[in-house]
Amino acid sequence: VYEPGKMMLAKVSYNNIDQLYVRAYSINYKEYLKYMGNSYYGDEQKKKAIAFISGQELLGNAYTISLPQFGDYKTHTSEVALTGLTEGMHLLVISNADKFSDSLSVVNFSTVCVSNYAVIKEGRKLRLLSAGTGESQATKPYSIYEVGYYWQDPQVYKLVKTGSTDKNGLISIPESKDWYTNYVIEVEGKVVYEQGFNKESPDIKEKDQLQVYILKDRVIYRPGQKVYFKAIAYMGLSKKTVAGKELKI
Repeated sequence: VYEPGKMMLAKVSYNNIDQLYVRAYSINYKEYLKYMGNSYYGDEQKKKAIAFISGQELLGNAYTISLPQFGDYKTHTSEVALTGLTEGMHLLVISNADKFSDSLSVVNFSTVCVSNYAVIKEGRKLRLLSAGTGESQATKPYSIYEVGYYWQDPQVYKLVKTGSTDKNGLISIPESKDWYTNYVIEVEGKVVYEQGFNKESPDIKEKDQLQVYILKDRVIYRPGQKVYFKAIAYMGLSKKTVAGKELKI
């Protein structure tokens, strides 16, 4: 999540390219997910993204970023500054040519969430913070949507819970029905977070299993040298040592 109007840093890997062309589009995230459907990877995904932005509002003018040049054909990595965006969800499109065409240039894209809020995941709870001050945000109205992942039904964007953050700024995530569920969280009607959660298994408890820590007399041995060692057997959770147990090394 990035703060509105502030520069954004991005890491770029490139070879034999001297500049990047950048465009940013304001998007309705629900419409974007439904339009993209199951095209999660590869050329099909890029083609659909390019088709999608043809009907979207371009934020400001497209701009270029000059990349450091090294006079070779190796792959280099550089950190570049991107122009700050307004609050909301955006599609950031970057290309090596101003045509932004999949047939004429290399096109990469990413969704970007710009918000005055930041979110920290704490188990199955989320803590809502002010992006500027880091203070917990109490009594903020939120909505949680279940979102179909690319191997599921991409048309799913179902409201599953509404409420307000508690006094500590916490949001409780509903229990997942499937083994993995993707959720989008909106605060005051705007997307602030997207995260997948695995299904909880309350009946399955972590077992306190036997573990063995082996210590050797040296790190490196010559061929034929004897190896002297000792071992400490203990329980992984309680850390209690175990005596009188027969073990095979």
